[in-house]
Amino acid sequence: MTTFSDPFSEIAAVLAVAAAIGALAFWLRQPLIIAFIFVGILLGPAGLDWVHALDQVDLFAKLGIGLLLFVVGLKLDLHLIRSVGRVAMVAGLGQMTLTAIVGYAVTLALGMTPMTAFYVAAALTFSSTVIIVKLLSDKREIDAPHGRIALGILIMQDIVVVILMIGLASLGTELGFSKEVGAFVAGVALAATPYKAILAARLVSLRDFLLLFFFIDLGVQINMGHFGAALGPAILLSVIVLVGKPIMVMALVGSMRYSKHTAVTTGLTMGQISEFSLILAALGLSLGHIDRPTMGLITLIGLITFGLSTYMILYSHRFYQWLVPTLGIFKLAIPFADERQSDAAQASSSPFDTIVFGLGRYGRNLVQELRQRGTSVLSVDFDPERVRFWRERGLVAVYGDLEDIELFHDLPLADAQWVVSTIPGRDKCLVLLPFRDAATEAASLLTSRQQDEPK
Repeated sequence: MTTFSDPFSEIAAVLAVAAAIGALAFWLRQPLIIAFIFVGILLGPAGLDWVHALDQVDLFAKLGIGLLLFVVGLKLDLHLIRSVGRVAMVAGLGQMTLTAIVGYAVTLALGMTPMTAFYVAAALTFSSTVIIVKLLSDKREIDAPHGRIALGILIMQDIVVVILMIGLASLGTELGFSKEVGAFVAGVALAATPYKAILAARLVSLRDFLLLFFFIDLGVQINMGHFGAALGPAILLSVIVLVGKPIMVMALVGSMRYSKHTAVTTGLTMGQISEFSLILAALGLSLGHIDRPTMGLITLIGLITFGLSTYMILYSHRFYQWLVPTLGIFKLAIPFADERQSDAAQASSSPFDTIVFGLGRYGRNLVQELRQRGTSVLSVDFDPERVRFWRERGLVAVYGDLEDIELFHDLPLADAQWVVSTIPGRDKCLVLLPFRDAATEAASLLTSRQQDEPK
C-alpha cells in the first residue's frame, strides 16, 4: 500500500494515472467514463489502495454532479424543448416507458425487491449524453436527422431523470441532493437568458473534470466480489440495453415515417445506460433504497454497455448494411415507400431544371437562391418534418432517402439539367451517379467536407 504525505500529492497521483489510462481509452476509442471507473477500481481498496483522501474526492464528486445538473438546467429553455420535435417526444417517452416496463419485469423475475427492481429498471432507461454527443460530433453527424432525433431524445431523458431524482430525494428523512437540485433550478432560471450559451461553454470542461472524481469515487467503492455475483444478471440486462432499446427506438422513429436508415442509426445510438443512471443509483444508495451489490450491478451494466455501444455508434452505417436483410419485419412500422412514391408521382407532373438532395442550411439556401433566379427546383430530403416545413413555405419537396435505391426510379431525372447533392459524405454522394447517368445527361454537383477527399 502506498501512503502519500498529503491529499494534494494523492490527488495529483490519481490525476496522473487517470491521464495515462484516459489516453489508452482514447486510443481504443472507448468512453472516458470507463477509464475513470477503472482508475477508481485500480487505485481503490480492490487494487493498489492509493486513495485515502475520500472526503476531498467526495467533495469534488458532488461539485461535479452539481455542475452537471446546472448545465442540464441551462438546456431547458422552452424554445429548445419545443424544437426537439414530435418524433423526439414520441421516441423518447415511448422508449423510456417500454424499457422501464421490460426492465422492471425482468429484474423482479430475477428475485429483486420492488424498490431494487425500480432503481435497476430506471437505470436501464436512460442513455448517455456524454457518449452519444461526443461520438456523433466526432463523426460530424450531430446535424444529420438521426443526430437531431438522438439529441431530442436525450433532452427528454434529462428532463425525466432530474424530475425522478428530485422525487426520490424527497422520500428521505431529509431532502437529499438539495444543493444539486438547487444547481439545477439555478440553471433553469438562466435557461431563457442570453448568457446561457456562454455559461454552458465555459463550464463544460470544468464539469467534465470534476465528474472524473465521481467516477473515480464510484470505482473506489466497488467490491470486486459484487461484480462476480452480478455477472449473470448484468449480461442479461445489458442485452436489453444493447439490443432491446435500439429496437424500441427504431420502431418508434420508423412509426413517425422516417426512413429505415434514419430509424436504425438513431436506435443504434441509444444502446447504453447513462452517466445519470450511475448518479441515480448513487442517490438510491445514499438514501438507503438500494445496497452496494445493486450499485455494483448497475455499474457493471454501465461498463458493458458503454464499451460495446461505442462501436455500435462508430460503425452504425456498417451495422445498417448488415441489418438491411432483416429489416423487413419493420415494413409496417416504417411505411415511407408509399409516401415517397406519391410525392414523386405528384412532382413528376411538371419538369424541373434542377434536383437538389438535402434541405439543410446549405441546401435550403441554395434552393431559395435558385428559385429567386427563376430556376425550377425539386428538393429531396430524408427528414419528413423538414419536408413538411418547407412545403408549407412554398417549396416543391419530396420525401426520400439516398439509402433507398428505389427512390431514383420515381424521381423525374430525365428532364433535369443539374443534379445537386448537398449531403456531405463521399459514399452517399456517389450513390447518385449511376442513376443520374442512366436517366439524363444532367451535370452533377456533389458536396465534400474536405478538399482532399477522393474524387
